[in-house]
Amino acid sequence: MTSEGSPIPSEPPPPAPAPPESAAGETLIRVRDLKKTFRLGFFKSEVVEAVKGVSFGVHRGEDLRLPRPQRRRQDPTTIKMLTGLIEPTAGEAYLFGHRVPAVASREKLGFLPENPYVYPYLTPARSWR
Repeated sequence: MTSEGSPIPSEPPPPAPAPPESAAGETLIRVRDLKKTFRLGFFKSEVVEAVKGVSFGVHRGEDLRLPRPQRRRQDPTTIKMLTGLIEPTAGEAYLFGHRVPAVASREKLGFLPENPYVYPYLTPARSWR
């Protein structure tokens, strides 16, 4: 209290800490409840769940680390769904703010599959284009 009886003016509160860089950056990848099932066998009677409801987000500056379990089977399938090579059974995915498989979602994307197909009649330079 001051001598006049009024309360001492309080100092302004300290500034809030800056949000982490990932929270401040733009969302590059957003995946919500992504699922993929395959039917196997001659009569397509066996059902295999390759991806079981995966959800995650990646912001600018973050690394992409896909959630466990069964990463060996889920990782390639999830990446192929993000690139539009295969269609998900359920769920949704966005790249750079555009829903997959829209062309705009793949404009800034590069992908080299684990087993790329090479046409034997093309030169390496021609295959690259």
